[in-house]
Amino acid sequence: MNYQLANLSTDLRRISNWIYEGKREFVKDYISKIEGKYQIDGPVGPFDDVWREIELIKVGNEGRIRSADRAGTLSSILLQESLKQ
Repeated sequence: MNYQLANLSTDLRRISNWIYEGKREFVKDYISKIEGKYQIDGPVGPFDDVWREIELIKVGNEGRIRSADRAGTLSSILLQESLKQ
């Protein structure tokens, strides 16, 4: 099991909930903290760069529901990928 991916998956699940609840500033601060916490390089699942996807979540230009969905989807994919490695 790749614990980096599994732990990031858990953080993204929390982030998805916070976005849905409208806690955008809290989300931005938390994502800034996790960017230095995890060393994930290269492709993971269908994503060439997980951090590009997380940046879209952080910026939140897509609206609350879409950003929350993006974080939840990425969380699920990371958890699945963590079991493969």
